[in-house]
Amino acid sequence: MAISYTVQADVVDITADTPGAEDAFLVDTNVWYWLTYPKASQSARPPVPYQTSDYPGYTNAALGAGARIFQSGLSLAELTHLIEKAEREIYEVANGQIGTKEYRHNLPAERARMFAEVQAAAGL
Repeated sequence: MAISYTVQADVVDITADTPGAEDAFLVDTNVWYWLTYPKASQSARPPVPYQTSDYPGYTNAALGAGARIFQSGLSLAELTHLIEKAEREIYEVANGQIGTKEYRHNLPAERARMFAEVQAAAGL
């Protein structure tokens, strides 16, 4: 038998909404990435303006209003993947093309730096 979930949530336009103390938000990986990873703009795909202005602006307004902010632990794997990809792309600009597996397994100093970026972004 298939599981049947009932999701009770509202989708809001963050460019038109003003968050309040009674609000609760589930922040997805994209917001988490652009809000917490300072080198995100250095990756091969630069940010769209709303990612570096609307996301942080609304999230900070929600926190300032006393709203509750939640994130899913499942998003940590996706966040780690995005940061590792960006770190590899930044590395490639200076050092030339490298495969993901080679980057991950043969460059311990890069792996340690990437891991530190993930810890900082995840607040660990």
